[in-house]
Amino acid sequence: MKPTPLKITSILSLGVLCISLAAILVRQAQHAYGGSNAHIGLLIAAARMILAGSLLLPATLSSVRKTKPTPRAVFFAALAGVFLALHLALWITSLSYTSVAISTVLVTTNPIWISLLMWLIFRQVPPKLTFVGIGFAILGSVIIGLSGGTSTPSSPLSNPLLGNSLALLGAITVSCYYLAGQQAQKLGLSIGLYAGIAYGTAGLVLAPWPLIVGIGYTAPLEFYVWIALITLIPQLMGHTIFNWAMRHVSPLLVTVVILLEPVGASLLAAWLFKENLTLSIVAGGLVLLFGVMVTVWAEMKKGELEKPVLQTSPQ
Repeated sequence: MKPTPLKITSILSLGVLCISLAAILVRQAQHAYGGSNAHIGLLIAAARMILAGSLLLPATLSSVRKTKPTPRAVFFAALAGVFLALHLALWITSLSYTSVAISTVLVTTNPIWISLLMWLIFRQVPPKLTFVGIGFAILGSVIIGLSGGTSTPSSPLSNPLLGNSLALLGAITVSCYYLAGQQAQKLGLSIGLYAGIAYGTAGLVLAPWPLIVGIGYTAPLEFYVWIALITLIPQLMGHTIFNWAMRHVSPLLVTVVILLEPVGASLLAAWLFKENLTLSIVAGGLVLLFGVMVTVWAEMKKGELEKPVLQTSPQ
């Protein structure tokens, strides 16, 4: 039974609140770790997904025994997990080099990339207006990239161009994650089983990297307290809510809602971390978001926001 629009709206609103805290909690974990290390993002991403996968493991194993999912469904869930691992590694690392405001604006450009992926993969040709929106989004990204804004100006790791590029790549990989996750659910996986497989796969992919880069898993207790909060709120609640919504509505509609994340995250960062929102950053962000909204409006006129991209396949 499909949930009512009111239920979908209410649950998505909770999801936005959860993911708006992601960048703030990551920054707190960075501060708790202490010092400047270019690889701290890999440790945060790995610890987050190992914990999430471990918490869901008993229920995942039980569900696999009961439902016996098809290999194809499991494949797409695992593929989503690989993309999730890439997304988290890229985006969390970006927060070491650029501001919360810039990073969250760039990483929430999902409607652009999902429109393109739907075109390339599902042969759903976007309207001409979609390309106009993409053009504005690219212009906004260029303005932000040249703004010179940093997360912490005194940090030796400050490198806006690198941080902005990582955040943009994070947007592309999370778009692939959402589409693969929707496919897994349309092939019969429940949201709980899908999350268990995807999060567990992401944890396995990320687990060796802190050891490979030499940072290890040794960190202050406070660091792991923030990791627990990151796992509980943005991951197990926020990500799972958006994945659930993908089962019932178009990915474009879900990613439109996610556009609210930079607003809350930027205001919190300005208040908590005294991050400056320069005129060029604000202007670039507005141009970028205008481009995203034009893209979404074009898709709305085409009617793609009202239905899932993928239809349920028989078992």
